[in-house]
Amino acid sequence: MLKNFTVSLLIFFASTVFCGEIVNQSFLALYNSDDPATPDLSNTLIHKKIEVIFNFYGQKIDYLDISKGITQDQLTKDFVKRYKGIILWFRFQSFETPQKLISFLEIFADQKKKFMVFGEWPFLKNKTGQETAANIYSHLFAQLGLHYENIYSGNSIILKLTKNFQKDQVEFERKLENEILEIDLIKNTSTINKTWLTINNQFTHNNADVIIVGKKLLYAQQGYNLFENPTNEQSEWRINPFLALEEFLEINTRLYPILDITTLNGKRIWFNHIDGDGILNVGRSNQEKKCGEIIYQQILKKYDVPHTVSVIEAEIAPEGKITPNIKQMLQNIFELPNIEIASHTYSHPLSWSKNPSLFERENYLGKGNKDTGPILSFPQKNYHLDYKREIQESITFINKNLVPTNKKAKIILWSGSCRPPAEALQVAQENNYLNMNGGDSRMDRFFPSYSGLSPLYRKLENKLQVYSANGNENIYTNLWEGPYEGFSKVIDTFRNTESPIRIRPVNIYYHFYSGEYLASLEALKAVYDWVQKQNYNPIFASDYIQMVQDFESAKISEIRPEVFEIENQGKIRTVKFKTKLYPDYKNSKNIIGHQFFQNYLWIYLGSDTHSKISLTGNRATTPHLISSVGIIDSFKIEHHSILIKGRSYVPGELLFFDGKVNKSIQIKRKGIINLEVKV
Repeated sequence: MLKNFTVSLLIFFASTVFCGEIVNQSFLALYNSDDPATPDLSNTLIHKKIEVIFNFYGQKIDYLDISKGITQDQLTKDFVKRYKGIILWFRFQSFETPQKLISFLEIFADQKKKFMVFGEWPFLKNKTGQETAANIYSHLFAQLGLHYENIYSGNSIILKLTKNFQKDQVEFERKLENEILEIDLIKNTSTINKTWLTINNQFTHNNADVIIVGKKLLYAQQGYNLFENPTNEQSEWRINPFLALEEFLEINTRLYPILDITTLNGKRIWFNHIDGDGILNVGRSNQEKKCGEIIYQQILKKYDVPHTVSVIEAEIAPEGKITPNIKQMLQNIFELPNIEIASHTYSHPLSWSKNPSLFERENYLGKGNKDTGPILSFPQKNYHLDYKREIQESITFINKNLVPTNKKAKIILWSGSCRPPAEALQVAQENNYLNMNGGDSRMDRFFPSYSGLSPLYRKLENKLQVYSANGNENIYTNLWEGPYEGFSKVIDTFRNTESPIRIRPVNIYYHFYSGEYLASLEALKAVYDWVQKQNYNPIFASDYIQMVQDFESAKISEIRPEVFEIENQGKIRTVKFKTKLYPDYKNSKNIIGHQFFQNYLWIYLGSDTHSKISLTGNRATTPHLISSVGIIDSFKIEHHSILIKGRSYVPGELLFFDGKVNKSIQIKRKGIINLEVKV
């Protein structure tokens, strides 16, 4: 009996070793699809401007379309408990039933959830412009530490800027001088909130607190959060979104892990992918060769790093037939060991809607065009847009006709608007295909703002569309109208997203038609040459896509102070902390290395699906990885030896600490890493 009790006790402890409080990293964002500016969540300012900063701090955002109404299930504490807080960013004060929205928000406030509110409070007026009675929202405002007087000041001449903010808090990318806008008279009444910016009405002598930052509230009135240029759609942050979110999320005062997909084994991630467009275009400088042959010979064979290469079925095989010459060209590309294979759809839809909007028809077909129905780059006779045909059957065609025996296409790269509906994402998910494209991140001297960067993904009905990490050459060449050397400007984006903050991996993303002009080809080579010199860690796009998917699904628990568990981490291999503490290797599980970089402790995880991270104030003396190319699965100490296992797509350096000094090993060839180092 005692023996059975001991076994039960051991099982109990084994099952509760990693039992702790879940670290909630999810926010709920509200939007209104009835607003012509936000028909889809991807049009919202939350998604387009600030979700990338939330992702940088390991946060995830779900979206709720309030135009469809708020259900009784959502008006419950159980629903609200799913979220760390709520985000509102509306341009207009209008909601059909303010009372229900206010009741919904009050549940969040009662549960002490965080509130981020940019722009207008959507319930202060209804759709007819009628003002909401103060007694309806006064309780909510009081809970948030705000007082609202229904006074609007639109005359900028009588408004005076009060610079009570500290350096870098406001005027981050855009100055406020001579750009003071209208204000609503909202005042901060809470001692736990900090007022970052006040505007004084010199006529009424009233002050409006237009930027308020605290651990429960992040508030910024429209125009004081973000400058938007109405002529070219460029934008720049006035508020510093990094400092604001660090205060709001308590990054500097609470210790918790942040999942990261910019870095692998201490090196910045680099991946490449090619959309199939223009593979059969004839080169202007060499009219005897197609763009596919030019890219094959001058890029794919020359730069022996991972590439994800796609084709459009209807382009290479109109009416289902492929010529021997084209088939041979594609087989030559796909047989390269540094190539993984993808589909860029069957007919290359420009709009993924079966009934495109007027905006899409005018955008792709020109004003006055009366065509209806799907908009396809390669329309086929008697064909109507079919998501199964575009995704599943195009990949089946590639696998049946083009791939070598040791490979299979498993990725769909979205085309055109790159805005697939949930039905299309469902087809990819059902077939276990990975998917990517969309986002068009850019941050260079022409678009010099973090607000030009996209988030990691777009989430529809619990299905993920993974965004590319950088924009392609099309957006740098004015939609391929020139200058054709424009893609070289992507190097500015790579630099700006590395320093002072590493917020994106490097993604060289282009189309086969980049081989068409000598200028575009030379620009592409210049980009590769620059990236190769940076000592990054090249991986396949499929590796990156899976990291993003696992970013969404991974769970973090705090077992006790300075001890955390990460579950279902999958392909996530990097966790960062804003701390000066060190990893405690002896009391941790599945951590293989670390380094300090940009005021963060970066910890590297092994291949197990669960990790335990214990931190300490003592400097690490246990042997550990410092940096390496490839994907390191394990770093173990056994019998006076360090055993290192993993795989690498390129040769390169592996740097480690052996318990006494730093040492390096040259990985001389790509492939499996299986090292034993005596210590």
